[in-house]
Amino acid sequence: MVTGDSWYSGVENLKFIKNQKLGFLFGIEKNRTVSNEPHKYCQVSTLAIPQEGLRTHLKEFGFIKLFRKDFKKERRK
Repeated sequence: MVTGDSWYSGVENLKFIKNQKLGFLFGIEKNRTVSNEPHKYCQVSTLAIPQEGLRTHLKEFGFIKLFRKDFKKERRK
């Protein structure tokens, strides 16, 4: 299992780790684009993500399970 923050969650890095057949858990920036419907992408920050996670398509990568973690110093709008 590989973990990392959003600094390392670029598509090339994620594809490399996936091709190595490793599991991974990375933070991603709120402006990354995902799709719940074919060809309709939106930013992660606009989604309602349930506590159990949301299976969605990360643009240029493939399907992922997305979770949201709010931090005390960070306020969502």
